[in-house]
Amino acid sequence: MNRPTTIARKAPPLLPLLCGLVLSTGLVCAQVSDPIKAASTTPLAGDTGGSGSYSPVFSGDGRFVVFTSRANNLVTNDSNAIWLDVFVRDLTNATTRLVSSTGSGGGNGNSFNPSISSNGQFIAFESAASNLAVGDTNGVNDVFVRDMIAGATTLASVSTNGFSSGNGVSRFPVMSADGSRVAFESDASDLTLDDTNSLKGIFVRDLQTSTTVMASKDVQTSTNGFESPSISADGQTIAFATVSALSFSNPNRRSDVYVYDSNSGVTIWASSNINNLATTVGSFNPALSADGKFVAFKSTLRTIGSATNNLYQCDLQVLVTTLVNSNVVEDGFPEMTPDGRFVAYESRTNVFIWDRQTGSNTLLSVDVTGTNAASGTSFRPALTPDGLKIAFLSDANNITTNGGNGQPQLYVRDMASGVTRLASFNLEGQLLSSMSGLVTAITPDGSKVAFWSTDERIVPDDQNKDADVFLHDLNSGTTSLVSARDPNLPSQTSVGFLSLSTESVSSVGRFVVLSALGSSLVGGEANLATRNFVHDLATGANLPIEALENPNGLPIAATNLPFPTNFTARFPVLSADGRYAAYVGQFSSDIPVVDQVYLRDMQSQTNLLVSRGWGGTAGSAKSFAPSLSGDGRWVAFQSDAPNLVSTDINSRSDIFVRDMVNATNFLVSMIYFGFNGGNNYSTNPVVSRDGRWVVFQSKATDLVPNTINNSYFHLFARDLTLRATRLVSVGASGIALTGDSGRPVMNPAGTLVLFTNANNQAFIYDLTAHLSFLVRSNCFNPAMSAEGRWVVFESLLRPGQIRDIVLLDRQTGTTNLVSINRNGTAGGNGTSICPQISFDGRYIVFASRASDLVENDTNGSTDIFVRDQILNTTILASPNRQGSGSGNNLSLKPVLGADGRTIVFQSYASDLTENDFNNARDVFVLRLDAGDSDVDGIADDWELAYFGNLLRNGSGDFDGDDHTDLQEFLAGTDPTNTGSILRVMTITSLAGSATILWIATPGKNYRVQFKAELNDPGWTDLFGIVTATSSSASRMDDSVGADGQRFYRVVLVP
Repeated sequence: MNRPTTIARKAPPLLPLLCGLVLSTGLVCAQVSDPIKAASTTPLAGDTGGSGSYSPVFSGDGRFVVFTSRANNLVTNDSNAIWLDVFVRDLTNATTRLVSSTGSGGGNGNSFNPSISSNGQFIAFESAASNLAVGDTNGVNDVFVRDMIAGATTLASVSTNGFSSGNGVSRFPVMSADGSRVAFESDASDLTLDDTNSLKGIFVRDLQTSTTVMASKDVQTSTNGFESPSISADGQTIAFATVSALSFSNPNRRSDVYVYDSNSGVTIWASSNINNLATTVGSFNPALSADGKFVAFKSTLRTIGSATNNLYQCDLQVLVTTLVNSNVVEDGFPEMTPDGRFVAYESRTNVFIWDRQTGSNTLLSVDVTGTNAASGTSFRPALTPDGLKIAFLSDANNITTNGGNGQPQLYVRDMASGVTRLASFNLEGQLLSSMSGLVTAITPDGSKVAFWSTDERIVPDDQNKDADVFLHDLNSGTTSLVSARDPNLPSQTSVGFLSLSTESVSSVGRFVVLSALGSSLVGGEANLATRNFVHDLATGANLPIEALENPNGLPIAATNLPFPTNFTARFPVLSADGRYAAYVGQFSSDIPVVDQVYLRDMQSQTNLLVSRGWGGTAGSAKSFAPSLSGDGRWVAFQSDAPNLVSTDINSRSDIFVRDMVNATNFLVSMIYFGFNGGNNYSTNPVVSRDGRWVVFQSKATDLVPNTINNSYFHLFARDLTLRATRLVSVGASGIALTGDSGRPVMNPAGTLVLFTNANNQAFIYDLTAHLSFLVRSNCFNPAMSAEGRWVVFESLLRPGQIRDIVLLDRQTGTTNLVSINRNGTAGGNGTSICPQISFDGRYIVFASRASDLVENDTNGSTDIFVRDQILNTTILASPNRQGSGSGNNLSLKPVLGADGRTIVFQSYASDLTENDFNNARDVFVLRLDAGDSDVDGIADDWELAYFGNLLRNGSGDFDGDDHTDLQEFLAGTDPTNTGSILRVMTITSLAGSATILWIATPGKNYRVQFKAELNDPGWTDLFGIVTATSSSASRMDDSVGADGQRFYRVVLVP
């Protein structure tokens, strides 16, 4: 009998190293994997990006719009990462380009705060990414400039060596209109040689000469530094603010405004004439005119109990300061035309424009009559260069005849005609339900405005349920999408967040139940309520649980189809046969709103009220925490309702079970000497798969004759057949344990209960033998194999609260470390949690933050791992789609299915499968093996790999080495004596892709092959050779459809 080795010495040139089955509908062909990703089986056909887009800014010529976005499908060269990127849209050519680009993809950190030159060639931005330019090694935010023509990115916040990034954070860049210079704030002290104050400064980088000057060098500060740079069109003049004392004389020692002239090197104290140098005046938020001749800024005069906010403009040529308005809003920057003539600003709840030539202030936010101030609050004005058109936001209801809806809307005021127009409305002409109140943008000619909004009805096919950037043309009255996805990159994942419950997968691994918040799994959803779905892995269909009719059986209005808009469903659980789903739901229209438990029959498509009173009415108080028997007949749940059975008079929360066949309720948490509920509350029921037992927690002391301390939660088991209750949380002596006991887990046969208590001990109670066994101390979150021999759990084995995963063999008493590092020398370097074990005890699935369990785990996040205890090998189960390492975000919450071999898990990673653009939590399925459809104790994939069929029953000895085929299967050895077969695992997505994982030898080459039917004459190669770089390898197959079936094998290429 040969022991497992990675490469067999007698292997022929194309020896099948492992074989797996993917989605087979026949009895002989058990399923191994099936598309289940994070979202929908139907790609999102909408035009919007897969995630949110924000903050549009026009170029000076009005041709380009630069904006930020988390969407990864706006362009083809954006990496599938979670980061915010900067993009630019060419309105003339209707094309989008990635600005925060590495050349091959997006940066590895957030990029934002863009500023664009007038012709759109140069775009400055701030980024936390370290891979946008060579030399960025400081690990903090820096300022970059992208040349869109040359396709090159320059590090602007560069140190004096001209190569590496500065030694501190650099932020808030502003680009000169001609693109020659960029000003920014920085905490770095090594950007110039004359920076000696160790405080945040204002710097200007000349992109033509590759030199940096410190604009704030002549200002001496006490503690706080400098902020808010504003730059002229030619980049020679820079305004900024500071909390400082000027080097020549500034007794007020509060914030002031300065202007630096880079040609002369002179710094002007622009706010020096305010209120005769009063010690309580602070000046801030400067805005420089494009010609550099004027600076507008705000000042606050603080006295005891009050503050006055003023707006000033300083003529830098003659150093004359003029009061613009004495009652302005403190937040926000003034807006000024390039020549400094007009200044727009907010005063109290209105928007005004000041004309320097006439010295007059004109109200912009007028009502529909044009004479009075509008109601509500108006803010964020943006001017055209000639000052004749002003865009602003307002929540007023009387600016136009459209009225208002309480949300800010975008308006444009034409000073020449005296007309104000609404620029934010949806396809039906209604006001938008959501509008960003942060930024307003208008083209120089005043013909177009840009904005971002989460409203889904501005353009057709907006399906991402997130913010998008839009362009409104005032001439045509039409609105178009700026943040449009690339036509070739539809998202394969749905929007919204998917969640898993503990009972999520059916016994044959075909059905998975999901909760989805704001999801597009099924079309027609009208709101962001939580919905429940059953996903059919065989057909790829998503079946809404509460759709088509109200859960109380009454028809709903046709306008609400397919979802009742006044109904919220959550916490779904699935029966082992996959036919029934129980869940908690409530109608928001009920008075009072009460949670009820419902059951959905997926076959007949009917809903039944489970928490129904003995008189036929619904439960009078909340019911929750449902648990289902394997066939869905018995539904256990917790309820505060006193009207579910006639004998419930204890005014406590109790456990009930409903017989769905006979439509009868039974009180489970009842006293042992009568029919009433116990003398304290009961909670958290778990029903056995055969429906005989209900295990639950309770503080009641009269459920059993045993002496019980009512200070603790104890575990009880109710035998529904014998109608008797048993105390489960006892020690080996049969005496009740001290401390709370809970977290019960039952084996499939319903004979064993695994639980923990407050002393961090795990016990197994044998319901047949009436015996309790101490499993282990220092034990958390245990799980067990089907017959209870193997128990896996978290344990604190080392200092530092790092949890490890440990496997206990109860038959021999031995333990093995599961979360062991790849060198086999110690536990991993991070905490491991949530262990799950296959029913045969071979595979342990767990989540871990450790980065040294396998090679190339570099994401710094929690990942999913599988430990094969026979081969003593750990495989990363959440790899990226290239197979080069871990996914780009955390994966967590593995849940074992009722078949004991199917694992579902949640992941925020966007690179586990192709075209995952939703930047949300998705659900994936991991198949541990192919199952055993012929019930001979040998997994189908193992039989097919070695024998090519399922005709052997395990009792034979194919290679004549005195070990049966079954024994060799259990030992992990080769029954044909030609080499070692290693087991396959597959991760699949709802969108129709599968990842094949196998144990490999670094440096060896492998080819993945498949066939659609078992009796097909030959195998088809998946394109390409896989060269293993670690002890496991993987290959993605995007060609398998949601309703397809496929068998895989992996062969060694010599």
